[in-house]
Amino acid sequence: MKYDKIFFIYNPSSGKKNLTRRLPVIEKEIAKHCNEYVTVKSESREFFLSEVRKACALYDLIIFSGGDGTFNLAANAIKGVEKLPTFAYLPSGTTCDMAYNLGISKNVKKGIKQIFSAKKKTFNVGRAGEENFVYVANLGSCSQAVYDTPDKLKKHFGKTAYGLHILSHLKSSFALNEIYVNGEKYVTPLLLISNSKEIASFKINEKFSSSSGKYYLVIIKSDKLFGIKNIVYFFLHGVEKSVKKKKIFYMEGEKFTIKNPLGKWSIDGEPFDAPETTEIGFSGSSITVLSRK
Repeated sequence: MKYDKIFFIYNPSSGKKNLTRRLPVIEKEIAKHCNEYVTVKSESREFFLSEVRKACALYDLIIFSGGDGTFNLAANAIKGVEKLPTFAYLPSGTTCDMAYNLGISKNVKKGIKQIFSAKKKTFNVGRAGEENFVYVANLGSCSQAVYDTPDKLKKHFGKTAYGLHILSHLKSSFALNEIYVNGEKYVTPLLLISNSKEIASFKINEKFSSSSGKYYLVIIKSDKLFGIKNIVYFFLHGVEKSVKKKKIFYMEGEKFTIKNPLGKWSIDGEPFDAPETTEIGFSGSSITVLSRK
C-alpha cells in the first residue's frame, strides 16, 4: 500500500541505543512506500506526546520505534484526538512484548519491511485511572523491581536483566500485598490485568484476543515462599495450565475495580501512581495498527 505522508518518530534511548545508525536503512524502506515522510528523534516524554498528537492530523501513517514504553506513549498521545491515522510499531527496545502481539520482528531491518506487508488490525487501548495503557497493568512489590532494573544491566543481558535484578532483591521484591478486586480480598505478590498474548517475553495467554474489548486478570496465589514458585510456574506455563494447577485466580471482564492500600503499579513496564481505588480495563477506544497476526 502506498501512503501519502508518513511520520516516523523514534526513542534513541530504547534497548541498546543503536537505532540511530540504522536510520538510513529504515528511511530507505519508508521512502519506497510514501510520497513524503519526516523523521523525528524524541527528546522527552512530553516531546513525544506533543509531536505524535500533532502528527495525527497531518499524516496517514505514524511509525514509532522504541520499547513497550514507547508504545505506551503513543497510546497516551491520542487521548482526546477524534480522527486517528494508522499506526505501526517498529520494535527497538529490550523486551518488546508488543512485537510478538503484532508479529513484527525485533530485527530492525526485517521489521521495517514487515510493517509494509502487514494488514490493519484493531487493537484495544486500556485505561488505568486517567492513564492509557497498551497491554498490561500489574501490581505488586516485584513490579517495582522490573522498572528499577538498571539500564546498564538491560544493555548487557537483555530481558534476562529483569530476572537477575529481581533475584538480587529477592527479600524486598516478593512481599505479599492485600488487594481488593471488585470488593473481594486477595493476598498476593502479583496481580496483572492484560489483553496480551505475551508478557515479559513469555507466552502467557495465546488464545486471548486483543480486540475483544475484554481483559483478563491474574492473581498469583500465595504459598510458603510468598508465591515465588507460583509466579515462576505462571510465566513458564501460562494461564491455562496455571488455572488447572490452582496456581492463580483468573477472571475476564471489560473493567475491574482494584483497591490497593499498599504496593505500586506498573503499566506497560513503566511506573504508575494511582489512587487507592482504581478502575482498570477497556478504555472504550481502539487504535488501528499494522499487524501480521
